[in-house]
Amino acid sequence: KISVEMKAVNHRYLDLSIKMPKKFNYFEAAIRTLLKKYIQRGKVDLFINYEDYTEGNLCLKYNKALAGEYMDYFKKMEEEFGIRNDIQVSDDEEHLWEILSAALEEAAKKFVASREVEGAHLKEDLLGKLDYMTGLVDFIEERSPVILKEYRQKLEDKVKELLNGTAIDEGRI
Repeated sequence: KISVEMKAVNHRYLDLSIKMPKKFNYFEAAIRTLLKKYIQRGKVDLFINYEDYTEGNLCLKYNKALAGEYMDYFKKMEEEFGIRNDIQVSDDEEHLWEILSAALEEAAKKFVASREVEGAHLKEDLLGKLDYMTGLVDFIEERSPVILKEYRQKLEDKVKELLNGTAIDEGRI
């Protein structure tokens, strides 16, 4: 079982941090290449977990002499019975990559979809705030001549109050 978890925050460039079992270190470059198809920017943390549920899940110890005997017998069977000797001493990397890349593709697609939804909500919020601010600007533009008159009247009243009935030239005010 392979599970992939992704989380990200906004960032100017793509900063990809991968936490995965050592078993997958061989695939790191391929993982980065695959994810770059979906993600262009952001600080992205990728967590890959692997659990092996194969039957028995036994732990073997390498026995050089026994392995040598098996290889000798494989050669003999190839010669005697015409059976192709295609024994490989490696993990089935292709099969493992198929499973891992499928999980990564699914996670990346869901990641992009969630970013698009978040972006749409952000757009709605910003447009709402912009509409509100436009309304305020319209209100201010409409009221500004009245506000200037009201402010001038208040100042004149204050000056007259301070002068306490003393006459003053209107031009000086």
